[in-house]
Formats: sequence, C-alpha cells, structure tokens
Amino acid sequence: MTKPKKRPIIDRRRQSERQKKAEARIDEMRDKLAIDARAEELKTLNAMRDTFNDALWQCDDDRLIHDIFSLLCRVAKMSDARLIAGHPDCPEAVRDELNTRVEESRREKKDRSRKAGSDNKADA
Repeated sequence: MTKPKKRPIIDRRRQSERQKKAEARIDEMRDKLAIDARAEELKTLNAMRDTFNDALWQCDDDRLIHDIFSLLCRVAKMSDARLIAGHPDCPEAVRDELNTRVEESRREKKDRSRKAGSDNKADA
C-alpha cells in the first residue's frame, strides 16, 4: 500500500491578492451555507414547537405520551428537564422520575464534596 500524500503547508503570508480574494469568497460562501442551514433548522424546530401541543391532544396512547416526556427529560439538562416536567400534559410518573434523578444528583454531589474534603484533610 502506498502512503497518502501529505498536503503542502500553505504559507498565507506568500499568497497573492488573487488567492486571498478567492479564499475570502470561499469563506463567505461557507458562512452563507451555515447561516442557511441554521435557518432551516430553526424553521423545523419552530414547526415542531407549534404542533407539539396539538399532537399531544390528539394522542390517545398514554404510554406514548409518558415515553415522549420521559425521553425529553432524560436527554435535557437538569434546568430544562424541570421546565419540561412543568408542562401541563406531563405525566406525574415522569415528574417522579425527574425528582428521583435530582435527588441522586444531589447525593452524588454531596459524596464528591465529602470525598474531596477528606482527601484535602489527608493531604494536609
């Protein structure tokens, strides 16, 4: 097997004006594409947000609603999960799951701080 060829290092100080302008155009096009992609993503998220409550109202499967809220709470940051659990249609079981998660997180923080405190005393 042959080794892939290494790309030469580009010395930007030695670029001609024409090369600098071409690179600037490429950067500008990349920026526009990123902005357009973000705009599309926001349109999609807004459409989902606008139809979420209607979809919940039309859903007859309580287990599906529980699973949706449970998944959202599991993947969200703790502060966002609390907001999600505050939704009027969020099942009580999901709120209980979140409260359990909050308590576990607090216990872990206490254990870590105790362990760090005992390690600091042992070092002294």
